[in-house]
Amino acid sequence: REREIEIELIMKRPSFFPFRRSTTNVNVAVVVVLLVVLMLLYRSPLQPEESQQRKLSAFSLGPKDPKSIQQKLEKQKEDIESEALWYKTNNDPEPIAIKRLWDICPENNPSLHGILHERRSDLREHYESNLGDQMYRFNGYKWGISSDRLITKTIRNGKFAIYSEQEQEYYYFGQGSAWNSDEVIDTTVANEAWTGKPLGSFIPPLLDKWESDRQLIQLPPGNYVAYTGWMYGNLGHFIHDNLPNIAYLKHLVPITTRFLFGYDELHARILKFIDPVFYERINWINRDKHIVEVTNGTLTVTTVPSPNYLGCCDQLDPLRQWIAQSHPKVPDKKVVVFYTRGDKETGMRNEDNKHGRVLDPLLEKVLLDHIRLKILQYNRTEEVVIFDGKDNGKTMSIDNQFKLFRSASTIIGPHGTGLGGNYIWTNPFATSCDDRVQVLEFLPGKESAHVQALHASYFMQYRKWPFEYHHILYTNASTPMVTQIDIGHFDTALDAMWGGPETRIKVTDYHSSAWEPEENNMSNYLEQVQTAKAMNNDPRLNFA
Repeated sequence: REREIEIELIMKRPSFFPFRRSTTNVNVAVVVVLLVVLMLLYRSPLQPEESQQRKLSAFSLGPKDPKSIQQKLEKQKEDIESEALWYKTNNDPEPIAIKRLWDICPENNPSLHGILHERRSDLREHYESNLGDQMYRFNGYKWGISSDRLITKTIRNGKFAIYSEQEQEYYYFGQGSAWNSDEVIDTTVANEAWTGKPLGSFIPPLLDKWESDRQLIQLPPGNYVAYTGWMYGNLGHFIHDNLPNIAYLKHLVPITTRFLFGYDELHARILKFIDPVFYERINWINRDKHIVEVTNGTLTVTTVPSPNYLGCCDQLDPLRQWIAQSHPKVPDKKVVVFYTRGDKETGMRNEDNKHGRVLDPLLEKVLLDHIRLKILQYNRTEEVVIFDGKDNGKTMSIDNQFKLFRSASTIIGPHGTGLGGNYIWTNPFATSCDDRVQVLEFLPGKESAHVQALHASYFMQYRKWPFEYHHILYTNASTPMVTQIDIGHFDTALDAMWGGPETRIKVTDYHSSAWEPEENNMSNYLEQVQTAKAMNNDPRLNFA
């Protein structure tokens, strides 16, 4: 009876599996269930005494005979190679062309760091050296040489499960398991220096535990892509960390391939808004209760973790292409979006803001006045729109956030989800340095690291999106709750973004940056840049 109740609950969830339960015609649901049962009985008849054995084998790793394993692996390889469409099919009919990141503003790629507006040379040098070193370190101490292409692994007739928060070795890594009777996908790597324990996005399944407390669900025949992700329920992290990987995977597989995601209501709403057609290709699973099994098809996972900071060039282009294809309209009327972490009506802390860092309310009013004056000074026509995540006192809908940020020519504000959760809605069709949306982000520096992590910024993600990226450091008068910036630096930044040739700054100047390649040789650095471009060019992405 408990199993029947659970099946009933699953069927009631919208978009949970390919079938639907009609609330007005229960008979339809009954017929569907009977048909599924008859199909399963026809495909794999079980004697009563065999049922328990089948249940146990579903959780096992299968035989260990080397010859048997080798034969199965060869057969699996043949099956997968015969599906040549997998990497070569363009799954968007008549795709809308976008310009690849490298070609939009070549002199700004790969980016070392943002354009910092700061009078003090010691703070500038510290910022440039620190962010440059981060980029360099993430790529094995060679500039951008590590590829940001998604590496995938495919098995046949595999099983997939997502570790619950309590089961994960390291919560922020988004761990799961994928395995079949012949192998377990294991991407565990030694990373004790960072977390104190080994890490991997795919690790061996907890067979003994899951056999007793998880339900095995067999999927209809077909090919599936499984993705674990991380930080469930967090708007910003889902959009800037998980969506790029999901979009990349979407572009690698035919439109007949289905996707397996751990269910989260917020994630579901975002994906449905982006692409209702793709949404129908998703099978949502319970992260704490389910193991799903592909019984006649392939199971593909990416072994690259989320977030992925490697490489320099292409990782976010599939996401930008997806957004351009699904939402191509760009309004003629442009706005300057000013993001506040306070309540725009009262100036007090926004109840949706869980982490403080509210700009001083009096200073914020002054900054808004300066923005309006600079708009007049440079004969610009944009309206200034203050964004606090709300609309008439309620959380702003995804649709309205999209409309606002799609119309943005410039986005200004402190580091936070208001910036990180909305960048994908911006104009995806930039064709040159001047076409890019401008971003001015406030962040902690050497003397304000007590506010948040040093140089906490979206630069790591946004460097792969066509933005003109500017930065201002919080002053040392800032606290974790209330922040301050220098008004002079703010005016300088606006002049650099909107001014004439004497003040305009579009790209990072490599030669004047305090960061230097480890080889201390610019020709070696430029050679590495070209190698990076070649390595990051993924021929599987044929949408452009």
